[in-house]
Amino acid sequence: MHSLTLHWTVDGQAHTHTLAMGQTMCIGRRSDCDIVLQAPTVSRQHAFINTENNVFVVRNFSRTNAVHINEREQLAPNEQRVLQPGDTFRVGLVQFQVTIVSAPLPVLKILCATCGRTVDYNPESYCPWCGTALSAGSTIIASKQ
Repeated sequence: MHSLTLHWTVDGQAHTHTLAMGQTMCIGRRSDCDIVLQAPTVSRQHAFINTENNVFVVRNFSRTNAVHINEREQLAPNEQRVLQPGDTFRVGLVQFQVTIVSAPLPVLKILCATCGRTVDYNPESYCPWCGTALSAGSTIIASKQ
């Protein structure tokens, strides 16, 4: 599962906020926003970050203020853009740095049907202990790295 972390600085104070795949985040002036920025150039609910099709997307929810992406692109009201690792975006005067981390994939192991020992998953190989073909009737086991 992926996660997105935003890094930003306000008044010399560094901040971070992490969002997991499937969660949403609101940036704005309202006290119920996930990230509250008290500035006249920030709308009450300025930007939203959510996931669509397993990617993180930032949407400009403000009708009057822009969201600037990588200092080259400006999102119009209700326009959205997929966030990439290393992207930056600006809400008001605050610059956010985007970090996206992918969780490691599970390591697959296979249980030999003959001797019961666990080996790295490769259905085209043979058990190093008893020589049985691992493609025949073995159980696949997922474990974390």
